[in-house]
Amino acid sequence: DHSINNNDFIRFNNIIMMKQKILLLALIWIFPSCTVATDTTEPYEAFCTSEADFNTDTTVIYDCKGTDSQACEKAGGEYSEEESKCDEINPFSSEECDAISGFRFSPSLTCREVAAFASFLDCNDFLITSFYLPNIQSTCCGGKENDLDFCSDAEKPYEAFCTSEADFNSDAVVFNSCIGTESQACEDAGGSYNAEESSCDDIDTFSSEECDAIPGFTSEPTVTCRDVAIIAPLIDCNDLSSTGFLLPLIQSTCCGGTENHLDLCPNTQKPYELFCTSEADFKDDTPVIYECKGTDSQACEDFGGNYNAEEGICNEINPFNSEECDTIPGFTFIPTEYTCGLMMIFVPEIDCNIGSTSSSLLPIIQSTCCGGTENHLDLCPNTQKPFEAFCTSEAEYDIDAILFYECRGTESQACEDAGGSYNAEESSCDDIDTFSSEECDAI
Repeated sequence: DHSINNNDFIRFNNIIMMKQKILLLALIWIFPSCTVATDTTEPYEAFCTSEADFNTDTTVIYDCKGTDSQACEKAGGEYSEEESKCDEINPFSSEECDAISGFRFSPSLTCREVAAFASFLDCNDFLITSFYLPNIQSTCCGGKENDLDFCSDAEKPYEAFCTSEADFNSDAVVFNSCIGTESQACEDAGGSYNAEESSCDDIDTFSSEECDAIPGFTSEPTVTCRDVAIIAPLIDCNDLSSTGFLLPLIQSTCCGGTENHLDLCPNTQKPYELFCTSEADFKDDTPVIYECKGTDSQACEDFGGNYNAEEGICNEINPFNSEECDTIPGFTFIPTEYTCGLMMIFVPEIDCNIGSTSSSLLPIIQSTCCGGTENHLDLCPNTQKPFEAFCTSEAEYDIDAILFYECRGTESQACEDAGGSYNAEESSCDDIDTFSSEECDAI
């Protein structure tokens, strides 16, 4: 299961945020009269370039105030009895706090006050440069053109995964949370219910589709491209899930094109190298695996499929070719997130000693992704290739040609009148010529 659960990341992020917040408040408490303003320095100069546009008295950091400790903890926060507030909640945006019953988003620090501890901010802390600074500057400076390059030598968020700042999708959503209270509905959909966070975990959080299909749950954006930059140091270049799944998905969302992808793991085998020989011809974003989606369970079963009502998918239908799905009324062949670039996660499943794997899955991946048979990597050099079973020329071998057909329908009498034997379980007419469609088409 390669679904990504972002709760650990969010919790990690919140903990660091609150540690920074505590530090900032401590500094103000220790130095109550401290201010950046001196004979030569004004508050706006701490983070911005324009005094006229500086929002001096605008609140930039808030506290989530309330008295219901249980409500705070249920929302994933940590309750402070001493200050009657819910910590580990985003201090810049009211959304999280507003969602907690009995709590209010209360002003804590203004732009003028935040300027007082600018000199204490650590530009080597990625959370400061990718989260705190952007939020402070977007609130205080009156426009991006007025943002001071506060950490000129620090790595910018786009540099964590991408090469182009202009094309970086800073506010694009990378992770979502699936929020709701119906634990049974979550589990019925294959998820794991987290009562503490009121979230359905262990489902795909890169898009809202799976969550939206669960009754009573709502997909809520939680991590943007700017936010996700802080996990770059946690990417393990020796972990196939990181390099083959997580990294490509982050980059495809954030970088604005494959030409802007940073080679974060230069010594790691690239996706194309696992199945193909040419990087230039590799179809990185081409879908390989599809789902047959629709709502008519009977139509699915009539054509030999197994209907999954939770996901609206007709399973046991060819996921690589649309022909079977296209014949089922009311169903559509929909691409999944499994593109050529993500096929590397299937490498451990390729067993050259198993004929069905090496002669079925591997050729399908290669014919879809490599851009021509001349670019196919000989992944199983000592295994008989499909064409060698009956033919002598690999170049002339028609790997996708249909060899057998099934004659599907529901009229048992018509089948028997044509000399066939009706299989009610499969809704098929057996014992007729299945090498061509002629006999079936005549029934």
